[in-house]
Amino acid sequence: MPAMPHALPEAFPHFENAVRRLREEDAHFEKMASQYDALSDAIRRAHAKRASAQDARVRTMHRQRLWLLDEIAERLREDQATR
Repeated sequence: MPAMPHALPEAFPHFENAVRRLREEDAHFEKMASQYDALSDAIRRAHAKRASAQDARVRTMHRQRLWLLDEIAERLREDQATR
């Protein structure tokens, strides 16, 4: 199975400009995006240390990141609908 992109512009290539704009204009979006980036970095570091994907801490981080990705996607859809 191919790896999922973990940078927001890679995860949402059609919304690259919206991601950049919302990070600048929407404090809540910026907070979610920053949390997403921090979780991605933490997961990357955990895997670099050979932490198993079955490790409870790593699984929790994956779930949190996926939840944030869903929230970010919803915000991007809302933004697109209002433009």
